[in-house]
Amino acid sequence: MKMAYQKGGLWVKSMPWAPERHVLIVLMDGILASRDNIEEIARSINISVNNNKSTRIFVVGHYDCRGNPVDEKTHREHIIMAVKRLRTYWPTVEIAGLWVNSYWQAEVWPK
Repeated sequence: MKMAYQKGGLWVKSMPWAPERHVLIVLMDGILASRDNIEEIARSINISVNNNKSTRIFVVGHYDCRGNPVDEKTHREHIIMAVKRLRTYWPTVEIAGLWVNSYWQAEVWPK
């Protein structure tokens, strides 16, 4: 697996569940769900989609997030809102939400 940090998330290539695909992981569910202006984040994601040829975007919320210190229910709502918002920017890219629980198990959200 190849990984590189990029503003707004991790760029990951060749993961077992996404072979030979470029995947962008965005760890900003709260910002994407609640901030009016996400143009800077969208610009960074656009670079990954256009230049790095990312074919999947995962918006990830996790149970111990210090950047978005809200309860699990609110996190899950933020993930849904962020995924919907990003789909308006990139309707042809596969975009999904992930919730990482206290056992560090990722589940696709919404189910």
